[in-house]
Amino acid sequence: MSVTQWIPEAFNLREGNPFEYSEHTISSISGTEAFESAIKTRDRALCVVCGRSQRRVLDYCYIIPKEEDDTWEEMKDAGFVPRTAKGVEHEARNGIQLCTLHHSLFDAHCYYIRWMPEVVF
Repeated sequence: MSVTQWIPEAFNLREGNPFEYSEHTISSISGTEAFESAIKTRDRALCVVCGRSQRRVLDYCYIIPKEEDDTWEEMKDAGFVPRTAKGVEHEARNGIQLCTLHHSLFDAHCYYIRWMPEVVF
């Protein structure tokens, strides 16, 4: 059995914003589908931590939990999130794909996502 080595690729923001939405309102169902579809495409149906690709063990994970929509608004006010971004629940930039193990560790605050604007890929 051969094992393919997975090497994560940097997300190139210089090529534009693939998650820019129009100003129209969206239903909860279509917003969830857009959220999951954009993350699946961006993260290539892999856990962004370990590279697992088995569909049954992958979850969509919110970086800022849905319950913390006030944190999302504060990040918009501070300029960390574009003013045109949808809400915390439907914005693909607020999500990553993780295997069930890394999702549970992330939710338990065993590690975190750090934004480093000074790093250029």
